[in-house]
Amino acid sequence: MRVVKFFLIPLIVVVLVYVGMVIFIDDDMEDAIDLFEEEEYVDSIKILNELIKVVDYDEGERVYYYRCRAINELSSHLEDELREDLEKLGRTEETAPYWQVLAAARGGRRHAREAPTPSDTER
Repeated sequence: MRVVKFFLIPLIVVVLVYVGMVIFIDDDMEDAIDLFEEEEYVDSIKILNELIKVVDYDEGERVYYYRCRAINELSSHLEDELREDLEKLGRTEETAPYWQVLAAARGGRRHAREAPTPSDTER
């Protein structure tokens, strides 16, 4: 009888934890998707970051999908809000990346998002 209790009690605990995870993870995933659709990207990302620790592989794909979409939408939203400030900052020589300053010194023009070439970094 002791052997049965020894194996039965941990088995019951594991089953209860698994059932609880299945029940509550669906609610959290749906909450995260609802927050994403309501454009509450930061809250959605927080929930998805917690979910990724406890979901299985198939559900993990869904979590990563919505997490990436939320991060992309958040960055686009912030870029739109701060576009004027970013343009002002990009025009000054003090805040310009070093390869822009080097290109300007040589008389060449370079787009802000373009990576430096080896000739830019030699000086």
